[in-house]
Amino acid sequence: MNQILSLILILGSLAAQTISNVQVRQEGLEIIITYDMAGGLQPGDEIKVGYSTDGGRNYKPISGADGDVGINIKPGTGREISFLVNDALAGKNAKFKVGTISEFTPPGMVFVAGGTFQMGSNSGGDNENPVHTVMVSSFFMDKTEVTQAEYRKVMGKNPSRFSGCDDCPVEKVSWHDANAYAQKVGKRLPTEAEWEYAARGGNKSKGYTYSGSSNLDAAGWYDNNSGSKTH
Repeated sequence: MNQILSLILILGSLAAQTISNVQVRQEGLEIIITYDMAGGLQPGDEIKVGYSTDGGRNYKPISGADGDVGINIKPGTGREISFLVNDALAGKNAKFKVGTISEFTPPGMVFVAGGTFQMGSNSGGDNENPVHTVMVSSFFMDKTEVTQAEYRKVMGKNPSRFSGCDDCPVEKVSWHDANAYAQKVGKRLPTEAEWEYAARGGNKSKGYTYSGSSNLDAAGWYDNNSGSKTH
């Protein structure tokens, strides 16, 4: 089998910890990375391992890695991460990086640290009650809605009623087409719980009705302030 290892990036000081002495080896179909960590993680942060196949210009986090990855990783020497070679790595000259999850945030997205929240509403519709406790894992989410230009570039069409505005959100998209778009760009649709958690402000929520505010005018476009069109 072709070796996929080339360069290991050794990270310098991070916000609250230092990762050093990063070493990698390949045993059959398994990649094993060891590292030392001094200092603890910030609340809501976690350790990830990423890979690059374009010379280190872009790194993507590896899912399914085992060992000293994720939250609650304690400082120490000889931390170890292992994962299997996947199709994205097979036969490639890959570079690897160990660091906090925020370092692997893809362009145009934000990192939403996981947590527990009270989902639903006892004063809303029947499908919103009862309020119940839900725990969500950390995830990345687009900063904005998918634009008409982005959707047209991938799907070759623009179904929007309010068309002719490349930077406006695409609308009148079926769930199946939205799901197909997400898959084509290597992402997925958020779950209902993930969407509500993010819309409420995630683990940084201060109890606002909306993300960052209880004033709807300050938080979004709707009937009373949108001029009956998208923005």
